[in-house]
Formats: sequence, C-alpha cells, structure tokens
Amino acid sequence: VLTLFDFATLQPITLLAADGSVVGPTAVLGQIEVTEPEPTGAADSLGSVQGISLLEYRQDRETAVPGDVVLLTFFWQRPSDVPLVQNFNLELRNANGDVAHNWLLPFTLPGYPPADWVVGTTIRGQHLLRLPAGLDSGSYQFVADGLALGQIDITAPERVFEAVEMETAVDQTFSQDS
Repeated sequence: VLTLFDFATLQPITLLAADGSVVGPTAVLGQIEVTEPEPTGAADSLGSVQGISLLEYRQDRETAVPGDVVLLTFFWQRPSDVPLVQNFNLELRNANGDVAHNWLLPFTLPGYPPADWVVGTTIRGQHLLRLPAGLDSGSYQFVADGLALGQIDITAPERVFEAVEMETAVDQTFSQDS
C-alpha cells in the first residue's frame, strides 16, 4: 500500500488513476504471496551443523574476485530435540586448510530461531556474504561446523604498492590564519 505525502505539509496527496478518477490517499501497488520453499530433492542430510540437519547447500558462483558478494542458500530441517542455538560459524578455508575468514551467521532470520521451527519442516536460510578484499588467488572451501560445503576459486588482482617519493616539510603552516 502506498500513501504519498506533500513534502512541505506532510498532508496525504490524493492519488489519481490513469483515467483521472480519484483512487484515494492510498493505493495498492501489488501483492506478495509467501510460499514454502521448493522441495530440495535431498532425501538425506548432508550433515549436522550445531545439531540441526543441513539437507542442501547452494552457492551462486564457483569463481570470484576478492570483495565480491556470494549468495549462499542453506536448507535446514529441525530435529525433534533441537539444541538452543541461534547461530553457526561459517569458515572460508584456503587450500592448506587455514581459516582465511570467519562469519557468525543466524540459521535463517535472527527473529526466527530454530526453536520456533516446526519439527521436520524444511527451512531456507540465505546469506549474502562479501568475500574479504585481501584474499590471495587460490581455491577456497566454505566449512560450517566442520562440514565441508562448496568450493570457490578466487582470482586476486596483482597488488603492487610503490611508495611515492616525497619531501618532508618541517614547520609548515596549514591554515591561512598564521
């Protein structure tokens, strides 16, 4: 629903339809339908993260450059005895297994913790993560609670820093009031 206000007076402005008829001070722009997530097709769990079953994992790309945003999608299923956890750790590990970056993420929305999920239903959680700008080129692995997920290949630009030659001025004034 849209209500348009006059900037100066904050009074609602009457909205007109294309044919000139009065719509009113509010207009309906559209409708949103909330549906269950699509079936994952996964009969078995990929593993458990903080005691919650991960049915499926998706990432929107296999290659990136440092600083890119990656969309990760998780399909979770609550067991009957869900632990009282809100978040999980997602690590980005390099080819040597060293942690290059760590994110603390909620399973879904922060206001919808696993304790509120209906037992046995599939819940989708999505996260847009920005890769660290300082990553080196190489192959990296996303890992959640020891569970290996997707791989991403990073191609970093060549970083060259050359110090600029400069003279150091001493006792210089940087204002016009001197």
